Amino acid sequence: MTARPLSVALFTSARTWRGSSASLAIIAEGLVQRGHRAHLLAGDEEVVEAFARLGLPASRVPAGDTGLREARAVAAVLREIGADVILVDRPRDLRLAALASIRHPLRIVNCYNLSRSRPPNDLLSRLAYRRVGLTIFVSRDSAARIG
Repeated sequence: MTARPLSVALFTSARTWRGSSASLAIIAEGLVQRGHRAHLLAGDEEVVEAFARLGLPASRVPAGDTGLREARAVAAVLREIGADVILVDRPRDLRLAALASIRHPLRIVNCYNLSRSRPPNDLLSRLAYRRVGLTIFVSRDSAARIG
């Protein structure tokens, strides 16, 4: 028995093509190679265009703030692509994914890649961490900080 292909949204509010955006593109390419559908959501047109140059489907969503307008826009794209899961790696993206998941229930995968000594502890981040289905730590140091 083989599992059905997943529809995976990968979300970044990065304003330029750099580390997190490039990392998400690599993850998306790996998902596609394994038969899944990957769709990138970005808050900046430059990042959307960089994904498109790689042949990856991408949508621009407002991501400058963590508000209901932004969450509704993210939820609309998630619904449109039939997302089963969303992968995030920035605190704002985690908060927006958590808000969007109220309107479009799905699993959230948090790739914890922060250099701060503790994870964010504002109310929305704490609620988001309760909704996260999986947190991937990019280093033992990151895992020790949150544990």
